[in-house]
Amino acid sequence: MGTGQNKLTHAVLNNTPLLLFALLFVIFGIVAPQSLRYQSLENIFKQASYVGIVAVGMTFVLLTGGIDLSVGSNMYVSAAVAGLAMQHYAISPWLALILCLLVGAAFGAINAFAVTKLKIMPFVVTLAMMVTGRGIGLMFSKS
Repeated sequence: MGTGQNKLTHAVLNNTPLLLFALLFVIFGIVAPQSLRYQSLENIFKQASYVGIVAVGMTFVLLTGGIDLSVGSNMYVSAAVAGLAMQHYAISPWLALILCLLVGAAFGAINAFAVTKLKIMPFVVTLAMMVTGRGIGLMFSKS
């Protein structure tokens, strides 16, 4: 009987995040039933997709023992530049996407240069780039 209980405990401990997510899903469904509608769930997934894409990339960075604190600012500046380019220069969304990728790649190249060639610690480089990116993003978005 003890081994069955051990298996259950082991299964619960290994799946705690999923179980907590399911519990929250049920609680939100009870408190706000409209949150379980297709449109609401679709909106949540659309808004979370950006963070999910960045999280996948950051997973690889962390698995290799690296750190990058500047990803949020990189995303902010890239999106701000693309948005301003579409608004002020009437470029197509596809061209803005390419511009967004180029700005993000430039951020990454600056980080890579500082870490590999200048031999500055990744924590310091990406922290500085995070603050710099936030400032640039605020300057572009005027917010």
